[in-house]
Amino acid sequence: MSAGEHVAVSAWTIWLMWPFMRLDRYVVGFDTLAYTGPNFAVGRRQWTSGHIPFWDSGIFGGVPHLANMQTGELYPLKFLGYFFNSNRAIGLLAALHMLILANGLVVLVARRLSLRAPAGVVAAVAFTGSGMGMTKSIQFEQLLVLAWLPWVCVCIHGLFFGNHQRRWMVGLAVVTGLTLLAGHPQIVYIELPLLLVVVAVCTWVSGDWKRLGWIIAAGALGAMLAAPQLLLAVQATSRATVSEVAKASASDATGFAVNPARVVQTLLGNPRSLDQVASSGGFETVSFLGASVGLLALMGAGVSWRRRRGPTILLVVTAVSGVLLAFGPSTFLYRAARKIVPGFSFARVPARWMIIPTFLAALAAAAAIDALRVARLPVQAFRKVLLAAILIALASLIGSVQAPGRLVVGAWLGTAALVVGASWLRPRWLAATLLLLLVVGELGRYNTHSFGRSSLSREPVTALAGPVPTFLASHPGRSLAITNDAADTPYLVNGLRPNANNLVGARSIDGYDGGIQITKRWLKAMGQAAGSELNPSVTLRGQIGGPLNLDAFGHLGVHYLVLESRRDDVAVLSRGWTGPVLTDNTLQVWENPRWVGEATVTSSAGVSAAKVVRRRDGSVSVATDGAAGVLRVDEQYVPEWQVAVDGKAARLVEVDGFSVGVAVPAGQHAVTFSYGSNLFWRGLIASGVGLLILLAVLLFDRQRVVSRYREIDFDPLSAKAVGRPRTDSGQTAV
Repeated sequence: MSAGEHVAVSAWTIWLMWPFMRLDRYVVGFDTLAYTGPNFAVGRRQWTSGHIPFWDSGIFGGVPHLANMQTGELYPLKFLGYFFNSNRAIGLLAALHMLILANGLVVLVARRLSLRAPAGVVAAVAFTGSGMGMTKSIQFEQLLVLAWLPWVCVCIHGLFFGNHQRRWMVGLAVVTGLTLLAGHPQIVYIELPLLLVVVAVCTWVSGDWKRLGWIIAAGALGAMLAAPQLLLAVQATSRATVSEVAKASASDATGFAVNPARVVQTLLGNPRSLDQVASSGGFETVSFLGASVGLLALMGAGVSWRRRRGPTILLVVTAVSGVLLAFGPSTFLYRAARKIVPGFSFARVPARWMIIPTFLAALAAAAAIDALRVARLPVQAFRKVLLAAILIALASLIGSVQAPGRLVVGAWLGTAALVVGASWLRPRWLAATLLLLLVVGELGRYNTHSFGRSSLSREPVTALAGPVPTFLASHPGRSLAITNDAADTPYLVNGLRPNANNLVGARSIDGYDGGIQITKRWLKAMGQAAGSELNPSVTLRGQIGGPLNLDAFGHLGVHYLVLESRRDDVAVLSRGWTGPVLTDNTLQVWENPRWVGEATVTSSAGVSAAKVVRRRDGSVSVATDGAAGVLRVDEQYVPEWQVAVDGKAARLVEVDGFSVGVAVPAGQHAVTFSYGSNLFWRGLIASGVGLLILLAVLLFDRQRVVSRYREIDFDPLSAKAVGRPRTDSGQTAV
């Protein structure tokens, strides 16, 4: 029946992600123009021109690009997108990975855990159709990582309870490598404790501690496969203000953490509202499960409790802990974890911890469906679960929890009544089918107004660029944009909402951080130019004010200033600048009279411009002809830059505390700056070694390793394998 479940789940996912797949429309969300789209454009330009995208010259005065894990530049499936424009590629890849996620849940539930149909469909619909699924659908980097979560669980389960142990180890190493390369490191961090719990449960049930060695080996080999990017990320992190950014962002700011007073409607969803953001309190906190999935999850937990309490307690505690962490700094657990747990500050959006309870709830709902198929739902479980549902509903009306209204509570109770009623129907397959339709109907209603469907555009985000970004892309030097953060997408592109400038190849001194791109050097230089200490969690344009230091910004390579003419401080900000040299509606472009050039030579005669002969991300060729001095190029200094004068290696120097430079003698000279890191090539060697080890394991896997249990009836919550144990000879014991 699992084949039918794959078909059903794929059909559901295609409907869910249809906005991303439509050939006559584009999904243009905030991240599409401010982060994902620009990063994709940078990588696409460099890969298609035959260069490895080590460097991004467009933001923060130039930053390492490949070192940012969120770019996923070495992720194999991302290369499929380079056959399309950036916006189309992002949409198609998002749809592909939602299919990978949904079908991975079917494999986990139906094939590995052997739960009866339609348990696999219920799990996949519950997770992909949840609020977490809806949110991640337009958070590209996060979805790509999340897609591999069920596949990692599949391989872990196979290592403990499957045959061909070595093959499962190879599979786990591969999916681990894909997870690390796919994108968002925060999602990897959030998934890690969940996977450790899965390993603990499997170890508990199997009693085979030796297989932990295979888990560790697979993890190490997976890290080796991702080594080229991991090593660069570690290097870049050591220079970044990432810890300060993370701590500043991990606050109870609206939309970052689940509001405890709204937790019931956040978890169950508001069937009367078409705007789930308004119901939960913020975009990041949208994490509804629906009343039907919530009740089925409680039933699944109740059934598992009767079978085996230890693993059930562990999984329930894990789910509850995920909810408490999602509350953010308002809970003791979150505050303690931030102080004690290494790297916890990397998970800087607390609401994203809801991934853990959502995933476990989907598996618990599947367990309830499986139990129903064999008439294993006891009357006592029904009574306890129904009582819990009624208490939750009453708490939302009379307790400290904000009440969404009597009609909403009535809808929840009505859905609970339908679930209970359907559960008592005969035959059992009919009851399970009706429950599946109830889950699909409830979550389907929520997703008829999904973020993807509300963000459709007839034009890709790159087509929205008007005169201002086009002008900046065709003129040398960097820009600084001080414009508004309006909801109008075309305005955000033309107002150069960082990093929108990268969509068209314009270069900026500002940027939108991905976690490691705000360096200590950039923060210090911008603070000196702005005349005040800067907050790294806020964009430069969001906190700069007063007259701008033309000399300081000129030395940093800033040629143009983009201003919103409706601002009250336009006269102050534009003081000393020339222009406006271009006006587009309310946007103005001003020129810096102190800007000398992209490359300058400082000598005893003063500062003069040098000719830039050729330029691309990570490589600049300059011709000098004059007095001896120090050549400066407007790229941020990092030690990995290399410089050659007339073809001979020279010593790289840091100019003005920010830019790369080199001492040049008098006369005509050809100078070439190029960025590259030896760590990448060392990582590539490590990746090759890891790949060879995995191939050797597959080639020499001659022995068939027999599971201690038959691969049937493995309940994900009770973690109880009910198949008869096998003897050492492989025969089923009596």
